[in-house]
Amino acid sequence: MKILFNKFLLILAKLLDPERAHFISLLYLKFNFLNKLFFKKKFKSLNTTFCNIKLKNPIGVAAGLDKNAEAIKGLFNLGVSLVEVGAVTPKIQYGNRKPRVFRLNSDFAIINRLGFNNLGMKKVRSNLKRNIGYGALGLNVGANKDSEDRISDFIDVISYFSNDVDYFTINISSPNTHGLRNLQKEKNLEELLSRVTMNKEVKKIKKPILIKISPDLEDQDLKKI
Repeated sequence: MKILFNKFLLILAKLLDPERAHFISLLYLKFNFLNKLFFKKKFKSLNTTFCNIKLKNPIGVAAGLDKNAEAIKGLFNLGVSLVEVGAVTPKIQYGNRKPRVFRLNSDFAIINRLGFNNLGMKKVRSNLKRNIGYGALGLNVGANKDSEDRISDFIDVISYFSNDVDYFTINISSPNTHGLRNLQKEKNLEELLSRVTMNKEVKKIKKPILIKISPDLEDQDLKKI
């Protein structure tokens, strides 16, 4: 029953524009349609930790699926133990022009060029507040593409959500925000880490802060980082 139902959903989704299919899948998760169909038995042998955060299992949902913290409960009902929302920027951002999501059917893959589209940190926090308590929450932190000081954007978002999530991921890997990857360069990264660490100490933020870097870096750049 479940296998046939999942196959039907997959066929239906492929008939739609990929970004529209994404939107509909979030609606499905947001309203928890048919969530009892999913197998959710718990096994203590799968218990683990991540950054000293206790998890029921080692499966999580990465940022980019639920950018605006709208479907957290539905995602946890799939059986995952961690959900990372975002990327979230200080101000609302539309992102790149459509079309910006593309299927590579022969490779069973998708390319997205969304460009940090999100409702801004105030609206996301309002959504997130209604979805706390189902599992571990992470927040992927972005910067507005028109920002004059992107490090300040990261600091603002982290400070705003400091009591709401279990960890943060600063996203300096996205190729869809012009110049963002320059923060991976040694001098810029030193400034980023210094300012973020100083803000964490001054505001007594206890949550772990991670850095998301590009998968395209050369070995010599990885060593510097």
